[in-house]
Amino acid sequence: MNIDIIKNKIENDFVVLVDEEYGWKSWFWFPIMNEKELVTWWKNLAFVGKPLVGEVIEVNDESKELFREKWKNNNFFMMHIHVDDDSYLKTADGKMVFHKGYSGDIFT
Repeated sequence: MNIDIIKNKIENDFVVLVDEEYGWKSWFWFPIMNEKELVTWWKNLAFVGKPLVGEVIEVNDESKELFREKWKNNNFFMMHIHVDDDSYLKTADGKMVFHKGYSGDIFT
């Protein structure tokens, strides 16, 4: 997808920056739920691996710098997904949220 379209969507829509398996793949996720609904959905998730509902745009060569910039900015919803003992959702204000099936150490 064109980088200008992604930038426009980030400016106008709710976006979650998703990193899978420590940089293996990354996405801009535009969920079909608001922030509160997303936190509730994540908290009730029994295991990592359910499909992300909404528009998912894979980060490519053209968009990887934008993704890195937004990730470092640290004021977006961000999600790391891999396995149940290390996956988390981080809200725009920095709150760590763990899913129901989380099996790792709780950290802040």
